[in-house]
Amino acid sequence: MVRLHPRVLDLLYDMGFYHVARCGVMVIDAHLITALVERWRPETHTFHFPIGETTVTLQDVAIIWGLHIDGQPLPIDEHNYMDDEWSWYCIEYLGFAPLDTDWKGKIRIKMSAISSHLLDIEISDDTEQETVDQYARGCVLFMLGSYMIPDSSRSHVSLLYLQAIENIAVAGTYSWGNAVLA
Repeated sequence: MVRLHPRVLDLLYDMGFYHVARCGVMVIDAHLITALVERWRPETHTFHFPIGETTVTLQDVAIIWGLHIDGQPLPIDEHNYMDDEWSWYCIEYLGFAPLDTDWKGKIRIKMSAISSHLLDIEISDDTEQETVDQYARGCVLFMLGSYMIPDSSRSHVSLLYLQAIENIAVAGTYSWGNAVLA
């Protein structure tokens, strides 16, 4: 991830994603993932190692990423907007309209569209607050779609998560740790 302006970092802190942003982009070790998959037992939701069983807990998520594990569940309602309103939703809360080719289904957009938009914006001390807010929401949506709650292809993210970060002041009160672990 690019170096973020302090104004953006303040908003990420308010939304509860500051520590996740500080972790940066994670490198996936395919051999480690393969080894873990081989040791995963779906019937008990645990990894079986020679020294015993283990699993990822809610406390692990809270400690590693600093996400809130208490609070309200995410307010996600896929019927909140009509199909043709999602483009307007992106303009309003992210500051750009995805191209027709950026959509997968009705509510998923390409991660590359978000990253391209973020790279085109330079935040400074003089940038309007609305633009800074949109940039911060884009950063959170990118983190959610790329490594926190990715889809199977890791190339698209659902705009349903954007509903939970519309209001930056309220976004930090949600239990993001539960959503990530689920």
